[in-house]
Amino acid sequence: MFAHYSLPDNDDQDWLLPDISTDYSKPKFDRQTNQGMWQVGGKLHLLSEPEVYALSCFVGKYTQSHTQKACSRKFPDCPPNLVTKLVEKLVGMGVLAVDSGDEGIDDTGDQEKAISAGVSPAVSKSPLKPGLQWVPYKHWWLKENIWLLRNPIDRTFMFMNEDAKEAIEFLETMSPAEVAKIEPHFPLLWQHLKMNRMIQGTSPSKGKRRGKFNPLQLLFFEKPLANPDRWLSRHVDKLGWLWSRPSGYLMVFGLIFSAILATSQAGTLASHGQKLWQNQGSQLLIPFIIYSLIIVTIHELGHCFTLKHYARQVPQLDLKVPEVGVMFMCLMPTAYCLTTDSYFLPKVYQRALVVGAGLVVQFLIWMGAFWVLQIADPTSWLHTTSYLVMTAALVTVLWNMNPLAKFDGYFFLEAITGVIDLRGRSRDFYRSLLTFKPSNEPQETRWILLAYAPFSLAYSILVFGFLLSRLLGWSLENIPMLLLTLFLGWLIYFYFPEPKDRSV
Repeated sequence: MFAHYSLPDNDDQDWLLPDISTDYSKPKFDRQTNQGMWQVGGKLHLLSEPEVYALSCFVGKYTQSHTQKACSRKFPDCPPNLVTKLVEKLVGMGVLAVDSGDEGIDDTGDQEKAISAGVSPAVSKSPLKPGLQWVPYKHWWLKENIWLLRNPIDRTFMFMNEDAKEAIEFLETMSPAEVAKIEPHFPLLWQHLKMNRMIQGTSPSKGKRRGKFNPLQLLFFEKPLANPDRWLSRHVDKLGWLWSRPSGYLMVFGLIFSAILATSQAGTLASHGQKLWQNQGSQLLIPFIIYSLIIVTIHELGHCFTLKHYARQVPQLDLKVPEVGVMFMCLMPTAYCLTTDSYFLPKVYQRALVVGAGLVVQFLIWMGAFWVLQIADPTSWLHTTSYLVMTAALVTVLWNMNPLAKFDGYFFLEAITGVIDLRGRSRDFYRSLLTFKPSNEPQETRWILLAYAPFSLAYSILVFGFLLSRLLGWSLENIPMLLLTLFLGWLIYFYFPEPKDRSV
């Protein structure tokens, strides 16, 4: 289930710590006296807090060096030979025995001797669901090790640092209550495990919305339509050439050349468009909306196929696109797809390309429409259509590149900075600052969170304020009685108590 730490074949300076959990009770640590106690046989042994923590790693799956590093991270002042001395203490207590073929552990800290406890491996009693996967999340500037815990069945994941990963791995041999005694932040971590359906017995919601209907829900909601993964897997090989280096160079050259030419014709294009909308404005609106929806749909296919292309490099993870559907924003429909599995791709550029693929598709559509516009007869329908397609592609690109809303610009910023859940973490970071609480955020990401949160909050207030003011202003001017009736009806519905379930 989890990533085990195996001993390198050519490393004689490291060895696997034995499993003593089945033969000995776990030591207890009293925080009032700052003293650990361990009952072995009829004797009570006193231990330090780092020693109590290190003993929790004697479960037959962690090496000596890994345990020492874990102790050093959790207790910066602990001795660099803590585990070595602890093994010597366990030998003196009779808990461990030096293998008869070796000479023992001398005072110089020589770690070339194998230790055997003579006990059978412990049976895992982990409350976690089977099949969870640990995936390292690497980024070029993040110094701290970040891990993603993935639930491939329920399509959920959590990101965490090394300490949280170790706490979760303790669940294979310890109960949640026991882990909470040595990890003060574990209760919150346990709640997140439940919310992400990592615990056995937790199941995904059946799609029912909790609570009563709120009119604000109309501003944004989604309707899943299909699972496209099997269809994508069948056809992605046919498009493999699109992600080759020559194709990339050709696309970049074509886009740059087209952009330079379009810039030189900006005045002419703007004048032509203005005349076109003035003469046929009402007739062009519906085709413009239809073209925009088609472009956004092809845009989503760009995300899907790019994810499936790079997913072939990590077949053990079985990365998928599990859902496509329709998303409504202010009752305006648009397509969407779930590509959260892109977080598990091994390379930063691969994650960025999955997010940016939709924008590249739209730029290519814009480029094609622009060149059709150059050669089409100005009086033909093809000329008008190419102008509408070009405009729709450009408008939707500008809309999608906004990093303050959760569109492609936001997820692209996540990919290049390595900060997953940028909006949520930036708000939590400010909450810690305002309440004078320490933050767990790495130093290298704090300036990003510090800069992002104010702009995100201001954008949300301005956008929702603008939409609500326009909607209420128009309603009060044109349908005041109907608005008042609907509002009173909703208040009665919302605050009227629901009938109790009388089923037997």
